[in-house]
Amino acid sequence: MKLFKSILIVLLAAFAVACDEVYAPEFDASKYAFVAFEGTEYSVKEDADTLLIPVSVAAGKGEDVQVTFSVKAGTTNGAVLGTDYKILNANNTVVVEDGVGIGYIAVATIGNDVYDKNKTFSITLTGNSADYFTSEDAGTVVVTISDNEHPLSIVLGSYGEVDFKYADGTAENSTPYAVTIAPVEGSETSVTIANFWGGGEVIQAEVDVPNKTLTIPAGSVIYVDGTYGECKAVVIADGAYDYTAALVCTFDADGNITTGAWAARVIGVGNFGSYRYAVLTKQ
Repeated sequence: MKLFKSILIVLLAAFAVACDEVYAPEFDASKYAFVAFEGTEYSVKEDADTLLIPVSVAAGKGEDVQVTFSVKAGTTNGAVLGTDYKILNANNTVVVEDGVGIGYIAVATIGNDVYDKNKTFSITLTGNSADYFTSEDAGTVVVTISDNEHPLSIVLGSYGEVDFKYADGTAENSTPYAVTIAPVEGSETSVTIANFWGGGEVIQAEVDVPNKTLTIPAGSVIYVDGTYGECKAVVIADGAYDYTAALVCTFDADGNITTGAWAARVIGVGNFGSYRYAVLTKQ
């Protein structure tokens, strides 16, 4: 009887193992493999720069995958293949090696000396040697080629600002304030000035390149004090404050900027400082 029970237990255990083997599902990862870009938007400088755009293969089935792609000029100010950029991959194909999982489309820009604004083009994945899935959302990227011949380039960039006191003409700050001037998107005459007077604010100005002037509008807030509120750049003309006048600055051939006389003033309260001029030296 004991022998019969022992045999029965062994048979039941074997049956259980056999059931597990029969019903255990097989997971084929390659059924879920796909090809995709890792991002949707990229930018590259116009001046003979190179951009590497990653293409990924996920859950592949153990083989190198050749991925093909096409390019298309943007609808507005589109970049032209062969004129604005070139593709370094042969035959518009990128190889994603097994075990690596990622390959790159190499874009090389072609520089020029003409201001033709930013240009765009798109790259779309069109197929692959393993016939993996590519979703519409992850199958296209837009590339922007940034123009480096901006008409205001002479005053764009990083500056060091030193302010000279109105009373005696000596420098108020021994360490220059770090100021950044950047173009306003879509404008060929407007710029933003960040951290003028070291105040931490961003103001806007108009640039006249032929006459080499940069004009800061009246009422521009350059600092906000926790107690006294808005501090503005106020023009000093003939020893008096002119609250309606713009602060007109000049710049030289190297882009160095010199202001007229002005005060950092909280209207109705007083000055944080008054200056004969400030000099912003391009870095």
